[in-house]
Amino acid sequence: MDTTFKRIIRKIFDPLGFAGDIPAIRVISDRSKGMAHTPLITNLSAPVGGTEVSHAFAANTQRFEVKARSSLATEIQFAFVSGESSTLFFTIVAGELHSEADLDLTGVTIFLQTDKNNQIIEIKEWAK
Repeated sequence: MDTTFKRIIRKIFDPLGFAGDIPAIRVISDRSKGMAHTPLITNLSAPVGGTEVSHAFAANTQRFEVKARSSLATEIQFAFVSGESSTLFFTIVAGELHSEADLDLTGVTIFLQTDKNNQIIEIKEWAK
């Protein structure tokens, strides 16, 4: 494991330096257990602020992330029902990445709108 990475991990998990060498960190992926492993990225155009746009998830989507690409303090209003992104919604504040996992989003469409014109909404989803 890279020494710089080890120092960073040590500072996070053992800030006072009581532990010895930290164990190796491994990422294990077992597709046989039905874990999501196929990423899909969508750049959804939102040309007019305050106007709803939609995104249909791919079949078997289990996890997703949504954020605004802009650094102009763009907020996203997020809903699961058409027409509700301006009335009954979840706000993704400027600079925030919203993520949800352990889902079955087959057949689900999300509805979003931004508070500014000419924005791109980045959506990353994983299906099995």
